[in-house]
Amino acid sequence: ADLPAPSGKNAKAAKKECEALITSQLQSPWTDDPTYCCSTLLGFVQTGVLSPKEVLKPLKAPLANQNAHAQLTVVNILDGLMKRGPSGMKLEIAGRKWMDRISQAGLRLPVVGARVFQVLTQWKDMFCMEPQLYALLSTAYDRWVQGKVPNPGK
Repeated sequence: ADLPAPSGKNAKAAKKECEALITSQLQSPWTDDPTYCCSTLLGFVQTGVLSPKEVLKPLKAPLANQNAHAQLTVVNILDGLMKRGPSGMKLEIAGRKWMDRISQAGLRLPVVGARVFQVLTQWKDMFCMEPQLYALLSTAYDRWVQGKVPNPGK
């Protein structure tokens, strides 16, 4: 259960900063290390200013984009958040909605598909000792491997 962000300027300013950070990362080469972006986003979650959902929201549009650069950048940011984030963030990303979004992006372009398969494999292996995360990630991985990713809009 996500704690609601404190009302007032902090949450509003933090949302704007999240969007600006993500936009900046999207304008950089997709191979750029997203550590600073991820650390700042996670800081908002860890201090309770924003929920994981609020931090992830600005990543939806570029992931649905037809642009490989944007999709790869978002996958790299999500990878950083999975590797460094608190359990609430990991569970949000490993949930069906985000797994479908990531997988659908991977189906559109082969270069993105290769990266999606790589992160799904890494995440599944990385979280093998965390039953809830492992179950979610294994399901996403199996659906990817079996070609059972739902079409966008379903």
